[in-house]
Amino acid sequence: MKAIHWILIAGLFCFLLAVERVEILRYGVRVSALQQEVALKEARNQYMRFNIAGLSGPDVVYKEAQEKLGLRLTPAKNIVRVDVKDGKNEKQ
Repeated sequence: MKAIHWILIAGLFCFLLAVERVEILRYGVRVSALQQEVALKEARNQYMRFNIAGLSGPDVVYKEAQEKLGLRLTPAKNIVRVDVKDGKNEKQ
């Protein structure tokens, strides 16, 4: 009778070890897939940062403003400076 108990306990132990190994393999595959996904997203992020850096330079912005929006630099003679002090009229 004791031998049957020990055999059942040993069988249960072996079954639990097998289940643990299967779970470890499943988690390993999942971790590997997530690592690949992270690497892909990091590469895409780096590519986008490179594009943003290239598109945000002053020369590119000026060119886009001229070509797509029709904006031009205002000549210095057309610039008027208005000084306001304390929001009150200075004619008092």
